[in-house]
Amino acid sequence: MSLAMTTKTIGVVGTGVIGSGWAVRVLARGCDVVAWDPADGAEDRLREAIERAWPSATERDARIRAASEAADQTD
Repeated sequence: MSLAMTTKTIGVVGTGVIGSGWAVRVLARGCDVVAWDPADGAEDRLREAIERAWPSATERDARIRAASEAADQTD
């Protein structure tokens, strides 16, 4: 069983480019994210980053699932 299937909440320390990227990725895979960043306005910036990246993240995740399901059918 993969980590994504067993873990439901992911913690992210820092919500800059890398932290927000991880947050988007795990949110798109159905997990919850708890993020911490001491910078002023960090929550607003993270929410904006997720909103901007969400369409491409969920589209990419859908393509990965479809390819995985197709590979499972050939086995």
